[in-house]
Amino acid sequence: SRTYTGVHARGQVCHFTLPFQCDPASTLSELNSLLPSDLRLLSMSPVSPTFHAISNSTCKLYAYRISTSNSTEDPFKRLYRTRVQRDVDLEVLGEALGLFV
Repeated sequence: SRTYTGVHARGQVCHFTLPFQCDPASTLSELNSLLPSDLRLLSMSPVSPTFHAISNSTCKLYAYRISTSNSTEDPFKRLYRTRVQRDVDLEVLGEALGLFV
């Protein structure tokens, strides 16, 4: 399924058709060698000819992460969360999120 610009994705599924038979393990390695270092294929397997990554998607899960002023920022996670420089009322936030779910 597709994701939006600027959104970090995990567990993305894609499909493509090859005009020949291949060994998934060696093809996976070869494809990864062509990709930028921040993008990796984790597995590859044959699927039904009728499979389509977008139309056969069953769900999307979005996780929004917030760092607050009273937490220590993890430098490895800084690109994947928003930092809020003030206290957050988690009860009010939970009520607001309930309007979206």
